Amino acid sequence: MNLFRDSWNNDRAYRRWRQRRQMANAPHFAFVLVALMVAVWAWSHKSSSLVHFSYPVPPATGSLPSEEAGESKVTVSLVAVNDGDTITVLDQEGNKMRIRLYGIDCPELEQFYGPEAKAATEGLVTGKRLTIVTKDVDPYGRTVALVYADNISVNATLINAGYAWWYKQYAKQETRFAELEKEARAAKRGLWAYPNPQPPWIWRREHPRE
Repeated sequence: MNLFRDSWNNDRAYRRWRQRRQMANAPHFAFVLVALMVAVWAWSHKSSSLVHFSYPVPPATGSLPSEEAGESKVTVSLVAVNDGDTITVLDQEGNKMRIRLYGIDCPELEQFYGPEAKAATEGLVTGKRLTIVTKDVDPYGRTVALVYADNISVNATLINAGYAWWYKQYAKQETRFAELEKEARAAKRGLWAYPNPQPPWIWRREHPRE
């Protein structure tokens, strides 16, 4: 009889101990669950922003144009992405070229949304067949060009995905870029999801390079 009572008491004590342990672990479990939910939300939010890297561009904007008088069309290979609107490439003769994307202006690397713009450009051009259509050469010796990755306009895509402004000062005739920026603003894509992003030309004026 005493043996049965001791066994019953031990079992009851074990159940109480188990209940106390489960209650003690409950806050930890809840914390882990909340952390997991936040991580999943952050991942899905980041993934949704990456969709804009391949944001569909209207055919008139995105397809590689036929060669026009005074414009040079060259197939190149990527060396590096310097920032959102500047890349370094090699031409077919092995000459290194610094390309400034024509008609757009991305935030500077030190500026808000600058690293995101660079990452967007990397996502668009890395591992792709690149073609440039030269428009001009700037005072720094960079080739100013339209860049196409697998025949899709990188310049237009960056504007339409909210990673760049239409650079009206140097591309007034590119009204298609104005329309793409207007669409990006209305949809609050990329940097347009934030209030009053500062245009990079104003940022450069306030932060002159020494």
